[in-house]
Amino acid sequence: MPTLTPAHHDDGDGAPGLGRARFGPAAADPHAAVTALLSAACRTLSADDRRILYLRFHSGRTPREIGAELGVTEVQVSRQLVRILRRLRTSVGEAAA
Repeated sequence: MPTLTPAHHDDGDGAPGLGRARFGPAAADPHAAVTALLSAACRTLSADDRRILYLRFHSGRTPREIGAELGVTEVQVSRQLVRILRRLRTSVGEAAA
């Protein structure tokens, strides 16, 4: 399984650089194409959406913790995550077709 590490740099919008993931040699990685598609899809997200993904999946924070940090409710964060993940699935699916 490939190791995907979000790049820790600023794209100028203050959000983590999730769209520029670094991973091992593509030739040795059977999931490289999917990883590349997902990275491209992440680049299309807003800075707020990328921040939520980063906090949830990289930092391991709960929707409640993310909501407290962003000043929104846990329910709002959960709804945003559903919307973001649906958008990523659609984008990756369309690009792979």
